[in-house]
Amino acid sequence: ESVARWDGSSWVGLPGLLGTVHALPWHAGTLIAGGHFTGSFWNLYNLAQWTGEDWINYANGADGDILAMLVSGDDLYIGGSFVQVGGVIGAGGVIAPGIARWDGIEWSPVGAVQTQSPPVLEERSRKRQDRGLPDAFRMPHGDHQDGCSNRAFH
Repeated sequence: ESVARWDGSSWVGLPGLLGTVHALPWHAGTLIAGGHFTGSFWNLYNLAQWTGEDWINYANGADGDILAMLVSGDDLYIGGSFVQVGGVIGAGGVIAPGIARWDGIEWSPVGAVQTQSPPVLEERSRKRQDRGLPDAFRMPHGDHQDGCSNRAFH
């Protein structure tokens, strides 16, 4: 398992994720995992929600790795090596290279949408104020604060 919880005497794996989890924030009262993974029985598209028993798809995920996540108010920000979030374009999917925001209903790109491959996260994070990101969003070297999670759990 990629994620475990402490039951008071030992670590117990939370089954169902196949791959690496890079971030584990709480969003809207739910544990969310972001990384490079799929599910045991279905594709989770690198973003999943823990139900208490299993991991399920969350907001139709992203088409590439999620390396960092931040909860700011009701919004969930994700950063990584993806180009598209939320599924197929035209059916809820959105082009959002490298950084995206989930407001609980729909995805939106952060900053100007670019058509080339995602830029280096470090470069984007230096420009976070210009792109509308909360000041607390820090990537990719493990700095975090104010609800940001980008530590790898293997």
